[in-house]
Amino acid sequence: MGVRAIVFDFGNVVGFFQRRRAAANLVAYGPPGLTQEEILPLLAHPEYEPLYEKSVLSSAQILELLRTRLSLNGTDEELAFAFGNMFEPNPAVCSLVPQLQGRYHLALLSNTNEMHYRVFRTQFAETLDQFDHLV
Repeated sequence: MGVRAIVFDFGNVVGFFQRRRAAANLVAYGPPGLTQEEILPLLAHPEYEPLYEKSVLSSAQILELLRTRLSLNGTDEELAFAFGNMFEPNPAVCSLVPQLQGRYHLALLSNTNEMHYRVFRTQFAETLDQFDHLV
């Protein structure tokens, strides 16, 4: 019995995550003088990030936290996209997936959050559509 299925993670496997990119996106919605360095600690906060990934905190709560702590303006849609748009394709893996599709069952298993998923699901549609399961 050979290999029948391959499981991939998303973050830093299919797509590289760049918190700096999200911070740069969010700066545009902040007051004059707001810097990426002020935003980055909130994006990697040891309490907020895991609670959001576990759905203890909702997207609305995260957006309100960002608005309050950073004085951000912008619609929910604008801020959610700015927050979620932090991934760059990993060309080696993205080009490997089509070669494996059809020969193996492919599953993507990732502890991500709603705002990230909404952005990368569209951004990486060509690659992700080749997976049998997205979990």
